[in-house]
Amino acid sequence: MSLELQQTEIGKFPSTWKVGRVDSVFQIQQGKQVSKKNRDGDNQHPFLRTKNVFWNRLELSDLDQMNFTETEEARLELQPNDLLTCEGGDIGRTALWNGEVQACYYQNHLHRLRAINEHVEGQFALYWFWYAFQIAKLYFGRGNVTTIPNLSRSKLAELPMALPPLPEQKKIAHILSTVQRAIEAQERIIQTTTELKKTLMHKLFTEGLRNEPQKQTEIGPVPESWEVVELETTGDVIYGIQAAVASNLAPVGTPILTNKNITLDGGFDLEKLNYFELTSKRHIATILRKGDLLFNWRSGSKYHVGKTAYFDLDGEWVHSSFILRIRPYQKINGRYLFYYFNHLRETEFFVKLQTYAINAKFNKSAVNALPTVVPSRDEQDEIANILDSTQRKIDFVKQRHRVLQDLFRTLLHELMNAKIRVQNFELST
Repeated sequence: MSLELQQTEIGKFPSTWKVGRVDSVFQIQQGKQVSKKNRDGDNQHPFLRTKNVFWNRLELSDLDQMNFTETEEARLELQPNDLLTCEGGDIGRTALWNGEVQACYYQNHLHRLRAINEHVEGQFALYWFWYAFQIAKLYFGRGNVTTIPNLSRSKLAELPMALPPLPEQKKIAHILSTVQRAIEAQERIIQTTTELKKTLMHKLFTEGLRNEPQKQTEIGPVPESWEVVELETTGDVIYGIQAAVASNLAPVGTPILTNKNITLDGGFDLEKLNYFELTSKRHIATILRKGDLLFNWRSGSKYHVGKTAYFDLDGEWVHSSFILRIRPYQKINGRYLFYYFNHLRETEFFVKLQTYAINAKFNKSAVNALPTVVPSRDEQDEIANILDSTQRKIDFVKQRHRVLQDLFRTLLHELMNAKIRVQNFELST
């Protein structure tokens, strides 16, 4: 049977769906302004700020407090099933309040949406806003766009939203929430496994694998038989190409890796690439080989100095001047050295050694002189294999996480524009 559709200002929807303004189903209330004057008083209560509100998630580990009068308490206290929507920043970002904290309130950069009738399911409305603001961009241009984009109460009130019959809203919300719970489960596994990897690295680089006595070194205790040498004895270190590459976005020439392309966990972020045409022997000398290490020696954040990637990409690549290429000598297992540098960064060893100008920096001479602990080649290989195995588990879970995120975005789009219908979907009890 063909689906009867109606044309609306925000697209085509089933004839059984209604399209109405947000204020036709929600009472909208902004919170209290944060100021020194408003903070003072004896009736202190926790309140939410925009930094506590994420899409479908509240971060409640760090709640601020402010004074609220009895009148403000009655007007602004959050109740279960209230929606909280951000006025600025990531406009429209919305989370559902489930009564997690007793007597909790909210600041004026958040809108509280409270259902005024039984025609809307709060969780469905949250997903609708996620779809409308982030996926379909239905509300683009509807905010008050000045220097800082913001969504006023009056603008939010007049936004159109699609409202399927209530049972259908609940089914849609149930499907999307099921996928979201699966995503959150993968995120917890990633967090736990990553912390275990950090603990394992610390144990391996301080105790080794041979149960031998330890000695004290510049980087702390290490097994007694391990050598402590300068980095330059373990690999060849060179600067990358010194050139302005920020505007070289057209795919002409060779892709050039900059410090923005190295992630904190030693991976690559290749979403935004720059390119460079190799015109000299010096440029050609920076062409990377698989097994090279890329060490971020300069950054605007002192905690990013020392982040290191293991180069294993296909094709021809070069690196910029803020990255030092380390090409391990034959006696060194490059994967061992890669994990060693990440261990030093995790323990903030580089932070303690840095010198500062405008940016945090840690130049080639300092890197060449880095104390580097070197066990036997056999033990290097064993340590690298153990950590590679742990990393593969993390990578596997991250891949599952990405698949679930893609599934969620697809379902969010297809359910909200009725390409997928849920009339025959049975809610589990």
